[in-house]
Amino acid sequence: VSLNGIPDKKTGMILSLNDFDTGVGNVLNKLDYKHLDKEVDFFKNNLSSGEIIIKYLWQELDKQFPKNMLYHLKLWETNNNYFECGQS
Repeated sequence: VSLNGIPDKKTGMILSLNDFDTGVGNVLNKLDYKHLDKEVDFFKNNLSSGEIIIKYLWQELDKQFPKNMLYHLKLWETNNNYFECGQS
């Protein structure tokens, strides 16, 4: 997960680590140890492929952070295969 924004002059951060961890945790906790196709409403009607999972993650993470702060996602499927999406 990569974010983009203007760093705070005092802290040098665009978002506190606590807020980042909370935002990401809010999304990942919905998926962790779940059978996506059976236990996550979105995937009951959508294929749980890497391409669709990363789009879902983008939609959900984008709600967790200030507008346009979410910049880039990379989802690793294997050591050699991953999916990416980001701002254009």
